[in-house]
Amino acid sequence: MEERHGNYYVTKVGDLGSGEFGYVERVIVESLDRRTQGHYAKKIFQPKDPEISKNSFLLEQFRSRFRREVVSQSKCLHSSIVPIYLCNLKTEKPWFIMEVAEGDLLSDIKQNTLSTHEKISIAHMVLCGVQCIHQKNFLHRDIKPTNVLRFQGGVYKVSDFGLVKDTNPKDGSTNLTAIGTRMGTDLYMAPEVVYFAEYSVQTDIYAVGQLIEDLRINDENVIPLIKKCKKLEKSERYKTIDEVLSDFNNISWGSKA
Repeated sequence: MEERHGNYYVTKVGDLGSGEFGYVERVIVESLDRRTQGHYAKKIFQPKDPEISKNSFLLEQFRSRFRREVVSQSKCLHSSIVPIYLCNLKTEKPWFIMEVAEGDLLSDIKQNTLSTHEKISIAHMVLCGVQCIHQKNFLHRDIKPTNVLRFQGGVYKVSDFGLVKDTNPKDGSTNLTAIGTRMGTDLYMAPEVVYFAEYSVQTDIYAVGQLIEDLRINDENVIPLIKKCKKLEKSERYKTIDEVLSDFNNISWGSKA
């Protein structure tokens, strides 16, 4: 099925997957003169739960969340964040188009084929991506290996801004605690998220520490960094992702890096 949007034609050529709040198609994007721009992934909003679809208020809450995902991700322009190329947020089923990934970090970790050099590089890319997110005054709130996608050339990028929160006090976004107080994945949740649904820069840092631990980098010098990221008391963790990145860059990796 072909759809025209602005100066482009978007044509579905396959399915890439689905989730609780939508599905992803593989599409070809062409210019108006029919020059192929490439293959991309198109994420479309459509909740699976029929109760959501029946409840107009709740449906609009989730639709707003999807719009916020697109807007926030598009603002975070960085080589370690999946870019958004096209979107239509005014339709009944809003959608956006992004790069097609070759895989995700969780799958790569499970295959146990990553070298120490690759693991160090991946951790650095994730840290740089989260740094950009925080610089734009956003909290990601769902940092985990499945939300870090692999692209051509072994480049990894942070994706899935579905639970993003704007920390700017002028933000007029819906308070998502009305939908669900605890958001994210348990293993990557800081204690204050589990018990109080309290989110901050430090909760993203906790999740980053768990992700780096998942990589199992074979170097004891990274252990103190992971431990500081994952301190049970928020006040004892790194204050900013910049501090984490600085300590990570200061580790003497030797021949491994």
